[in-house]
Amino acid sequence: MSGGTISENKTFSKGGGVFLFGKGDSFYMTDGKISDNEAKQGGGISISDTDAAAYLLGGTIQDNKATEGYPYVDDPSERCYYGNAVYQDGSLYLDGTKANISGDIRIGCRFDTSGGISTNRFVALVGASDTMNDYELTSFDSESLDGRVVVAPDTITYGTETYSVANAEPYLAHFTHNHKEIITDTDYTTETGTSSQAKSLVLYGAIQKFSVTYTDGIGGTSFADEVTSDLRRGTPTPAFTGGTPTRSGYTFTGWEPSVAATVTGNAVYTAQWTKNSSSSHHHSTRYTLHYESNGGTAYKDERYSSGTKVTLDKAPTRESYTFTGWYADKELTQKISSIKMTSEKTVYAGWKASTVPDMLNGDDHYAYVVGYSDGTVRPNANISRAEVATIFFRLLKEKVRDGNLTAENTFTDVTDGQWHNKAISTMAKLDIVKGRRADSFDPDASITRAEFAAICARFNTKPVENSGSFSDISGHWAENEIERAAAFGWISGYPDGTFHPDARITRAEAMTMINRVLCRMPQSESDLLDSMVTWPDNKPSDWHYLAVQEATNSHDFDRQGEVGESWTKLTSVPDWKQYQ
Repeated sequence: MSGGTISENKTFSKGGGVFLFGKGDSFYMTDGKISDNEAKQGGGISISDTDAAAYLLGGTIQDNKATEGYPYVDDPSERCYYGNAVYQDGSLYLDGTKANISGDIRIGCRFDTSGGISTNRFVALVGASDTMNDYELTSFDSESLDGRVVVAPDTITYGTETYSVANAEPYLAHFTHNHKEIITDTDYTTETGTSSQAKSLVLYGAIQKFSVTYTDGIGGTSFADEVTSDLRRGTPTPAFTGGTPTRSGYTFTGWEPSVAATVTGNAVYTAQWTKNSSSSHHHSTRYTLHYESNGGTAYKDERYSSGTKVTLDKAPTRESYTFTGWYADKELTQKISSIKMTSEKTVYAGWKASTVPDMLNGDDHYAYVVGYSDGTVRPNANISRAEVATIFFRLLKEKVRDGNLTAENTFTDVTDGQWHNKAISTMAKLDIVKGRRADSFDPDASITRAEFAAICARFNTKPVENSGSFSDISGHWAENEIERAAAFGWISGYPDGTFHPDARITRAEAMTMINRVLCRMPQSESDLLDSMVTWPDNKPSDWHYLAVQEATNSHDFDRQGEVGESWTKLTSVPDWKQYQ
C-alpha cells in the first residue's frame, strides 16, 4: 500500500481494515491511510497467523476501533487490549520515525506445546517516536512462563543496520502490559537459574537518540552551550557552529575529549584554553565569584575582571524548598540581585520550606495509593490520567472537595456511573485538570511527566521567573508550569539536565512528587513503623522506598525539622465509596 485509503469497513471477527491470515501473508505500507474501521480484534490491521507479517514503514493508521477487550473491560489490573490500531500475533516491523500510528498495538506472546515461546512472534521496533501511542505486550496464564513476557537478547538486521535489545532499552517505556510482568532474559535467568530460548523474542530493538553538547567549561561566559539532539548512532558528529571559540586573554587549544567522527552516545565536548603570555606587567586583576547554594543546584565558580557588575540571574532548585534569592552574607540578611567584583566574592542562596497549597490536606497523612490484588504496588508501572485526578481529589481539604463536588463535565468519555467521574468532574471544575481536547479527557491514557507537573503547578498560581531549569522544555506547552513546579521544589529532572516532559511518569515518580507537594517527607527508615504495610517490589534499597511507603500507609506523625516527619502510629484509610 503506497497511497489511497482503507476506511469504514466493519467485521464481527478480526481485521477491520486489513486481515492477514494465510501462512506467508505479507502486508507492506509505505503511504496512505487506514482509518475508521472496526473489528472485534485489530480494528485497523489484524496479523492473525504466526507466519504472517506486516511492514508498517509509512502512512497513517488512526481512528480505528476494536470492540473486544479495552475499553469495554475496564478493570485497570485486568484490562485486555485487542488492538484498536493493530492486533499482532505474527511478525510486525514498525518504523516509528515514518509511520503515524494512533491507537493501541497489541503484541501477543504465545507459547508452543513444549513450553517455549514461539520464535516467530515478534515486533521489530525501529525509531519509536515519543508521540506515538502505547504498545501492549500480552501473555496468557495458560500459555506463559509464570505469566511473563520475556524480552530476550538478540539482534535483527533491518535495512542495512543491525539493532539489539540493548539499543531498545529507552523504548521499553512505550510498552505497557495487562497485569503480566515484562522482564529481560538476563533478569529471567537470574531469578530462575535457567535461560529462556535464544529466540524468545518480543522486542528486537530500536534506534536510540543521542545529543552532542559543546561547552566553554567556564560557565557560559565565552559562549552558551550548543546542544544538538535527536542524533542517531553512526551519524556524523555535528561541528561547533561558532567557528573557533574566543576568550579574552586566552587561546582556544581544542576540545576535550577530541570530537569523534560519528555519534556513538551522548557526548559533551569542553573547550580547552591556554592563557596568553604578555610582556606587559600591567595585568587586569580578576576575581572569583563563588555560589553557595546551601543544598540547592551547584554552580561552577566564575572569574571576572575587577569592576565587573554581575547580574545574579541563576535560580537554583532544592527539593521541598522555594528559592528566595541571593544574599551577600551567610546570615541571609542582605538580599542582592547583582554584585560588583572588587574582590573575591561569595553569594548565598536563601530558601524557605515549601508550604502545602491551600486546597490540599497536609495535616492528615492517610494512604492515597493502594496495591494490587497480587500483593504488589508496581512502582515502575505507569499511572493513568483518571488515577492521578482521583488521587488529588482525595487529597483535597474536605471543605474544598465537598464544596465543589459535581458529577457534571464537558468530556464525552467521562460519564455518570464511572468510578472516576466525580473525581475528574470536580477537579476539572476547580481548573486543576484539563482534557487532552475540549471534549475528551482520555481517562485511561498514561499521564505524562509534563501533564503531572502542570497539575501540581495549578495548585499554586504564584508566577515565577523562567530560570531555564531544564534543557528540553523550551517552547513546550507546559514550560511555565514545569518551571513553576520546579521553583516550588516539587519536581526534579535527570542528571543530564533534562526533564523528559512527554515521557510517561511512573507510579513511584508520581508518589515522590505528590509527597513533595504535601511536605510528606520521611528522611530515613527510622522515621517509619515496623507494623506498616510493605510490598515485595518496594525494597529498602530502592530509590523510591520511602516515598512509596509514605504514600501507601495512613499514619499520624511528628514534624522533624522544616520538611521531615517521624511516624507515631498507623491509622485507618478513609472510605471513598461515597464519591464513586
